[in-house]
Amino acid sequence: MVLDFLLQEKVLLVQGTAFNWPWPDHVRIVTLPRIDDLEMSIAKLGRFLGHYHQ
Repeated sequence: MVLDFLLQEKVLLVQGTAFNWPWPDHVRIVTLPRIDDLEMSIAKLGRFLGHYHQ
């Protein structure tokens, strides 16, 4: 899902297991950009998850 989201929306998420979290059902979001960039990225994530399935 993370790679598919990056390729489709050009927004990078990191799988929670990258932070020694033992279950693969989490992502960690670190917010550093300006608020308008963040709003756009969160909107893209919402649209992506609205129709994504594996």
